[in-house]
Amino acid sequence: MPYLRYATLADVRKEAWETLWVWFVVSVLFSAVSYAIEAYSPLSDFKPDWKSPLPTWLTIAIVIAFVSWYLRGKRFPMLSFKAWLAGSLYVTALLFMIEHLPLWLMWPFVWGGQMFVDLLDTLNGLGKDNFEAVKTSR
Repeated sequence: MPYLRYATLADVRKEAWETLWVWFVVSVLFSAVSYAIEAYSPLSDFKPDWKSPLPTWLTIAIVIAFVSWYLRGKRFPMLSFKAWLAGSLYVTALLFMIEHLPLWLMWPFVWGGQMFVDLLDTLNGLGKDNFEAVKTSR
């Protein structure tokens, strides 16, 4: 995100405020629906019969990390090592939360991470527009 530094403080304030409100509304909606499903669903206590020396969430996270590393140059050409590492840690944290937290409590973290990435992407786009506007005005 090379243009992120060209986003103005007004851009950051506006986009962050909108993103915060969207995150809050979406998190509340998903949490409420998930809480209702967990409270009234007979399948809410289902646990897979998985035999592994590692916890299920860690096994799945390792597989996803290896697959994403393999596809890094083929399907994800713009993915740097730092982005791959951050994405792998985020997926690992989400899988840990799926395993150990109730579903309704997990949703704010899921949407928070997604909204943060979207906010950075939007600010990068605004920074690029600002950079090009200054470059063409000279």
